[in-house]
Amino acid sequence: MRLKLHFHVGVFLLLLSVVGYSQNFEVSGKITDATDGTTLPGVSVMVKGTSKGTITNSAGEFKISAPRQGTLLVSYIGYTNIEVPINNQSVVNIKL
Repeated sequence: MRLKLHFHVGVFLLLLSVVGYSQNFEVSGKITDATDGTTLPGVSVMVKGTSKGTITNSAGEFKISAPRQGTLLVSYIGYTNIEVPINNQSVVNIKL
């Protein structure tokens, strides 16, 4: 009986940690031109596989809620679209 209780508690704690890890968190960053370092306002930043998105402000900054192991899709007129893995980082600075 006691072993069964310990097993159930262990499984519960494991599931709780997985659920907490997979939840979204806030990712922020700045997008700049790779050649001259100027900030890029109005860049589209989307979370791959979702309809979540935002655009950069006048300083090239963005904030978005995304999975810790998700990917950002970044696009801007005149630049090549790129995919940027988040890799559990809360700050993701991007050069286009």
